[in-house]
Amino acid sequence: MACYEGESLKDKIDRGPLEIEEVLKIAGQIAEGLGKAHKKDVIHRDIKPSNVMVTLHDGAPVVKVIDFGIARTYKVGKKRDTVAMGSENYAAPEQWGKGQTDARSDVYGLGATMYHLLANMAPTPAFLPSEPLPLANYNGAPSKATIRLVVRAMALWPEKPGPRQPVDSSRGATLSLLLERLQQIDGEFWVRLLYTHPAHW
Repeated sequence: MACYEGESLKDKIDRGPLEIEEVLKIAGQIAEGLGKAHKKDVIHRDIKPSNVMVTLHDGAPVVKVIDFGIARTYKVGKKRDTVAMGSENYAAPEQWGKGQTDARSDVYGLGATMYHLLANMAPTPAFLPSEPLPLANYNGAPSKATIRLVVRAMALWPEKPGPRQPVDSSRGATLSLLLERLQQIDGEFWVRLLYTHPAHW
């Protein structure tokens, strides 16, 4: 097991909200780390601020995803996970018995973590009927594109929803697409795509 020196994202936000650019850079590195895990068919299932470490390498901040204790692999043909597990403010709806988790469940966890970093408070758990309050209620700085990315990442449906649901209410994306959207949001830095996979954002 790797041991990293640094601090968790939870420790960082406990001291106060982060700058928008820092949040987006952190999100890009988390997505890169999860992309490597997903290439090996590993789903983390517990992305949250306390499971992300910020370390230094040659003086530059480097993000590490830690604690794969409840990670699993996707099982073809299964309707849901054998055991429902996850942290309540960051776990996707399918982690509460509504379906089997896959890479898109980690997309939700990353979106929920971004929400926390930007709002300086955790989002409403996915199993509650009420949705998280709009980010703009807590922080007026994020661009519309940033807010849209977080909303899509935290969509309740991994795939296209039913006919009575809004077309824009599905997660329906992989981390490569999320990374692509992070490239120019708030426009001053680039993140590198590690892999590609067809999806729709």
